[in-house]
Amino acid sequence: MMNSVGCKVQSVLTSAVYAKVNLMAIDVDRFYQVIPLLQQIWSSPLQVVLSLFVLYQVMGWSVIGGVLFMIALIPCNLCVVRRTKIWQVLTGIRAVKLYAWEVPMKQVIDDIREHEVKLIRKAALLRTCSDVLNLTSPYFVIFIFF
Repeated sequence: MMNSVGCKVQSVLTSAVYAKVNLMAIDVDRFYQVIPLLQQIWSSPLQVVLSLFVLYQVMGWSVIGGVLFMIALIPCNLCVVRRTKIWQVLTGIRAVKLYAWEVPMKQVIDDIREHEVKLIRKAALLRTCSDVLNLTSPYFVIFIFF
C-alpha cells in the first residue's frame, strides 16, 4: 500500500515539475523571439508613413483607395483571435488541466466567440443592405430619370 502511495506521489511531483520546467522553457524561448522584433515598435509606423508618402508622390490620389481597402481588411484579423486562443489552450492543455483553469479558459473563449458572432451579424446585415441596394439601384435610377 505504501509503495502504491509513493508511486502516485512521485508521479504527481514529476508531472508538476515537468509542467513548470516546460512553461519556463517556453517563456525563455518567447523572450528570445521577441528581442529582435522590439525595434519594429518604433520603426514600423515610420516605415508605413514614408511608404505612403512615396506612393502618393508616384501614384497620386489612387493610393487612398488602396489604403482604405487595407483598412477594410482589418476585421478579418479579428476572427483569427478566437482560433489563436483555442490553439493556445490546446497546446497548453496540460497546464490548463494541472492548474484547473478549464472554467476560466472556457469563459475567455466564449467571450471571444460572442464578440465574433456579433461581428458576423453586423457583416451579414451590411452585406444584405449592399445586396438590396445593388438589386434596386437600376430601378431607382430609371424612376429618377423618368
